[in-house]
This record gives sequence, C-alpha cells and structure tokens, in this order.
Amino acid sequence: MEIMDKMTNTSTKNENLAEKSIPVFDMYSYNKKSQNPNIIITISLYLLTVVYALSVTMLGPLMSTLISEYKIRLSHGGLVVTFQNVGGILSIALGSILADRIKKSKIIIVAYIVYGASLLLISTSPSYGLLLGLFFTLGAGTRMVDSISNAFIADLHPDKRGTYLNMLHGFFAIGALLGPIYSQYLINRGITWNKTFSILAVICAIVLVIFLIMLKQFPPVYINKSEIRNLNFSKVMKSPAIWALCLIMITYSAHQSGINTWWVMYMQDYIKVPELISSISLSVFWIGIILGRFICSYFINYIKPKYILIWGNLSGGIILTLSIIIGKPVLLVTAIGLAGFLTGAVIPMLVTVACGWYPQNSGTASSMIFFSGSLAQIFFPWLIGYIIEGFSFKSGIIITGI
Repeated sequence: MEIMDKMTNTSTKNENLAEKSIPVFDMYSYNKKSQNPNIIITISLYLLTVVYALSVTMLGPLMSTLISEYKIRLSHGGLVVTFQNVGGILSIALGSILADRIKKSKIIIVAYIVYGASLLLISTSPSYGLLLGLFFTLGAGTRMVDSISNAFIADLHPDKRGTYLNMLHGFFAIGALLGPIYSQYLINRGITWNKTFSILAVICAIVLVIFLIMLKQFPPVYINKSEIRNLNFSKVMKSPAIWALCLIMITYSAHQSGINTWWVMYMQDYIKVPELISSISLSVFWIGIILGRFICSYFINYIKPKYILIWGNLSGGIILTLSIIIGKPVLLVTAIGLAGFLTGAVIPMLVTVACGWYPQNSGTASSMIFFSGSLAQIFFPWLIGYIIEGFSFKSGIIITGI
C-alpha cells in the first residue's frame, strides 16, 4: 500500500505539471461531436487488435503438423515461440524510442504491414530456418502494434484512458480466445496448416485498408503536440514509479503465460481430467479475462486503478493458489475463470496509470510496460517447466497463483 501511495503522489505531481503545459484538446474538446473521429479510429483499432490477436494463440493446434512437416524434434518446435517473442522484445524496445517522435498511426500501419507480409511468407516457407526468421518478424510486427496501439488509444482519449484501454484489451482477449478455434476449424475442413496463415494475411490486409480509410476520412483530434514534447524520455525510463509498474507487469505476465503454456497439460496429466475439460478450462480463463476487462471499462469511472490492481491481483491469486492446493477439478475450473476475471484488467490498468503520469511520453511509458511483460513471457514458462521437471507439476503450476 505504501508503494501504491507513493505512486499516486507521483501521479498527482505529473498530472499537475501536465495541466500547466498541456491543453487536452483543441477548441472542440468539450463538444461531443469532436469525439466522433476518435471513436471511429478507436473502433478500427479494436478490429486490428482482434485480427492480430488470432495469430498469438492460433499456433497450438498446428504445432504437431508443423513439426511433422519440417521433420524436426519437439524441442526445436518450441523455437518458433522463442523467435516470435525475441522479435517482439526488440520491436518494443525500438518502439519506446520511436513512439514519441513519429506519428503513432504511421508506426501502426508499418508494423501491420510487416505482420501481414510475415503471415503470407510463412505460408510459403520452404525451410524451418526461414520459418523461424519469419516468426521473428511476425513477433516484431504484432508486439509493435500492441504497444503503440495502447499509447495511441491513451492519446486519443486522455480523459477516459481506462475505459477505452480496457475495451482494447477485451477485444485482444476475444481474438486470443478465437485463435485456436480459427486454426482448428480450418484444419478440420481439410485446409493445410500453411494456408491458415495465408487466409489470415488476407483478413489482415482487409482490416488494414479499413483502418487507412478511417484515418483519411476521420482524422483524429489530438492533444496539442507542439506543447507536449518537453519531457525527455530518459526521465520516464529512470522513474522508480514506472519501474514499480513494470514489476507488476512481470508478475502478471508470469501468471498468464504460465497458465497458457502449462494449464491444459496440468489438468490432463496431473489432475487426470478428460482432454475436452482441460481445453475448456483454459477457455474459461480467457472468458473470465474478457468479462473482467469489459466490466472494468465501466467501473473504472468509479474505482481508482490502484484499487483494481491491488484487490484484483490479491483476490485472484489467493483463489487460484487455494484451488491448486486442494486440487479438485470443479474447483480448479471455477478458480481459473475467477482468476481470469479478477486479474484481467491488470495490463490496461498499468498502461492507464503510466500514460496518465506521462502523457507527454505515452509511447515510452507503454513500451516499458510491454517490454517487461515480454521478458516474463520468455523466462517464466521455462522456469515453471524446469520446476515441474525437477520437483512436481503442482510445485510448478502453483507459481501462477503466487
């Protein structure tokens, strides 16, 4: 609580500084009509987000076919995710430098083109080495879109960041939930694994064209950019309060990536429940996240972000940890859904707080949050697997609750 109070004091100081130097909107700022362009651009960003989120989770049902196609070992199959995450980390680092110097809409467009081109080339890759390189660029494109879209939304809606960022992440969760369903559906209809990527590339091109049309027809109303670039981004990177947010992001990403990687196997091999129930339990987790984010987009107007972060994480962690200790299947499925619901708003809340403190450098602030999360996504699934291998499944999976 003391840390959060210090963070709140930092927030107040930065907001006071911002009020002195930043006119939030132009002459139309209090006219409801002026919000229409920003709402339309925001909706098109949500559409982009759903489509790129499909690629984040669609790989699961395709892994066995991919391993067979390229005649590689299981351990080498995991390199696909590793290369994707490394590409993502490097692009987020680059984004933290570029986001407050170049128009965010232009960065999103370029990154989405990289994403779509990578999807198309993956569908024609003749070798596994080239495939790994393409997953590197795929990760770079998607993670750049992810971090910059958050900063862009924060710029478009400075007075309601929490609402629109929660909705952005809610649409991401919808795409992530649909990803395995999308790829499994096409495979079941006899479509080859590589064509699932080329079909998604076509969808990607369509939504990007929609976004470009919306930008041209409805230019967004920005904060007055001539007066907001007076804070050096290095000062943001040295802020103890921002690093405290990054630490929270690391712990949450460890929780989420650990569940995404190991939960289904834990339910099948350790709890001994049927495969269908194991898969459904992971879907219940993502449904909980979706509900948590959309509901929070409303309640953020009445509850401070710090309380959502503290009590959501605390209650979700306790419920999940107790269910793992008890080990009853019905309790585990219920607890994983509640954990998703209670902690689902963590990422949008972190971005909301960070961009509220530093509206002058929203790109740098949000990129630091996502960079921290990407590091956790690489390290913690491996750590949990290492603990499972050396001790027990229960010892490893309980990290997701702690």
